[in-house]
Amino acid sequence: MGSTISHVILRKRVVQSDWKLTLPESENNGRKHVVNELWPKRERPIVDPEWAPEPSSGFTPVLVTGDGGTEIATFTEGAGQDRHKHLVSMETYTVLAGTLKIFIDDQGPLDLTAGDEVVILPGTVHEIVRELADGEESREPDQGLLVRVHASQCHGDTDKYVQLEPSGEWLRWSELSKADRARAYKKQPNPKS
Repeated sequence: MGSTISHVILRKRVVQSDWKLTLPESENNGRKHVVNELWPKRERPIVDPEWAPEPSSGFTPVLVTGDGGTEIATFTEGAGQDRHKHLVSMETYTVLAGTLKIFIDDQGPLDLTAGDEVVILPGTVHEIVRELADGEESREPDQGLLVRVHASQCHGDTDKYVQLEPSGEWLRWSELSKADRARAYKKQPNPKS
């Protein structure tokens, strides 16, 4: 797996102070900390167990677990997510701050607040409702949404399935063109678009 450390510590205050350093809006799926596969252009293997972003280098330090391993990411209300499902992976969303709005099997959105957690079993359709508040740029790091998601048995894009229309065929994300990915069906449209 390429790692020389035995663990990684993800401190809430460190991730919260990093909220401005997340990816551009079009690529923002939150900040990943533990991954199944290294993205060479954006990530480098972590060498210090105390996780911290590397703003000057542009790289994110990550712990690589390999295909079928664990993936952990933290995101704010600025992160986007498609309506999708996994056939193998199980995801656990833990709300660290704010209110998470989530559709589960197209029911909801359900509101989960700080301290709440939801476990999404394989085959369950889910979608995070993206909400960017007016004046987001002036938001303090300790306000707004902060969620951590753990995916076990993670196979990345090869185990993510979306539809291009509400009752259409489920398609594997890794096999879609960038244009098709952009038009994946969302139950809840992006409030900013």
